[in-house]
Amino acid sequence: MRLEPLPYRDARRFHEGLSEEDCIRMYCIASGIPAYHEVMAGRTVEGAIENAILSPVGVLREEVENLVAMELKPKELYISILGSISGGKTDLKTISESSDVDRTTCLKALSNLELIGIVRRDSPYHNAKRFAYVISDGFVRFHYDVLSQGEMTLGISDSRSLYQALRGYIQTFYGNRFEDVCRQYIVSNNACRWVGRWWGTVPVVKDGKPVRDDDGR
Repeated sequence: MRLEPLPYRDARRFHEGLSEEDCIRMYCIASGIPAYHEVMAGRTVEGAIENAILSPVGVLREEVENLVAMELKPKELYISILGSISGGKTDLKTISESSDVDRTTCLKALSNLELIGIVRRDSPYHNAKRFAYVISDGFVRFHYDVLSQGEMTLGISDSRSLYQALRGYIQTFYGNRFEDVCRQYIVSNNACRWVGRWWGTVPVVKDGKPVRDDDGR
């Protein structure tokens, strides 16, 4: 039986008393994993990040590496692939080259990451054959988009000072993850066949019809 993460509407109930905006921030980080929400509950968002993640003794400080080591082997291969995706490599060829691993091994590793819900394939509207690999798990993405990007600051032992040093990365992370909350809202309130992003050029429209060049494009 495959148990999916909690949707936002349920996960937010761990954080009664917080504003809707802060509940969304908690969800952006903890995704739909109840154990993470339990650890972070009862605090402000800033306090939860400082105490559970940034503190040298934080319960979730080493969670991502422990998760990968427990679920996937060899750990180094998956750490490298996740780092490549976080660094902007989104297709098999560039992920394979960036991770310095052959394409067959890389594809198998990506399939394993998809299977356990850490990575997913995003396709643009009306083009299922084209897709990009993205880190879908919120907590794993926080590790790579925030902690790994601010690696030079992780020598700061004081969690409050570390939070301030990483603040810019954290704000950018919220913006990227907010898209997932929006998708859930749209799907739960509308009969949708497909929800996602548009990639590529946006056609110029005049009188309700796309404007075409001489070559018909």
